[in-house]
Amino acid sequence: MTDEERLARLNERLRQAFIEGAEEDSRRRLGRGLTAEEMERVLRHYPGDVVKPKGASMSRIEVTAAVAGDGWDCSVTVRNGRQTHHRVRVSRADLARLASGASDPVELVQASFAFLLEREPKESILREFDLAVIGRYFPGYEREIGRRLAG
Repeated sequence: MTDEERLARLNERLRQAFIEGAEEDSRRRLGRGLTAEEMERVLRHYPGDVVKPKGASMSRIEVTAAVAGDGWDCSVTVRNGRQTHHRVRVSRADLARLASGASDPVELVQASFAFLLEREPKESILREFDLAVIGRYFPGYEREIGRRLAG
């Protein structure tokens, strides 16, 4: 089953549960099911389907880090159908600047790949690079990563 089919099934189950919950609430409060007019009002309050998030949402990002020189050498695998492999170098200075207080770069690299996958397919991401290079391609990267890691 594809990700799209799983998402469609999930949305179908969520809509059904929403309607069943409204019916159950009506039976409990009013002793009867919903009229057609009441059902229309209930459906107007349905929050909507879960949408397929961009990029990383359906991707699994796996990161391992090994100390190397004055930083880390990270191995990244992105799984979404076919997988891609990447090597990312993170200096201690970059970790301190982008993820203050972190003792290793794993969470920073995962967040960075999620950021990248929202902007380009995994196949377009360089196979090997220094983490700081992302900011050259995407000027808002450092601000966004700081926000993500803080929240």
